[in-house]
Amino acid sequence: MKPLCTALLVLFISGCAIGPRYQPAPEPSASDALIYIYRPSSFQMGNRTAYFFVNEVNVADLNNDGYTWFHVPAGEYTLKHTWATWPAMGYLLEIRTRWLPRSTYYYRLDTSLEGMGKVLYRVSRVPADQAVTEISCCRLQPAVDVDKLLQQAKPK
Repeated sequence: MKPLCTALLVLFISGCAIGPRYQPAPEPSASDALIYIYRPSSFQMGNRTAYFFVNEVNVADLNNDGYTWFHVPAGEYTLKHTWATWPAMGYLLEIRTRWLPRSTYYYRLDTSLEGMGKVLYRVSRVPADQAVTEISCCRLQPAVDVDKLLQQAKPK
């Protein structure tokens, strides 16, 4: 019984973010926008990593209870979310958006259970006052390939 409990504990912990608790990011520069993406704690899909992309560049791999932030030049972008490879969860959510200079945007991943085991999930933009309250319980997971995204966004 003890090995089973230990295995379950390790499985549960492996799906949780382990970075520092929320701290506000530096303000964006005159030409940049500040983007937060967060994933409040939820039992549904809690052990799976959520992947986020901006213009096809992976910017975040968020575990349950995780958040990230990054600065990008103001402009038009496509924010995408998908799960780790798993046939039943191969869906892709996509939001086309325009991020303005000196502005801050918050996006939340929600998961819930409907009926007999159907998992629903969505990514939505959240007002700052609500987001700051919700994100305060999340842990930082640094953005992934933001340098690649910044290279892509440079004028040619």
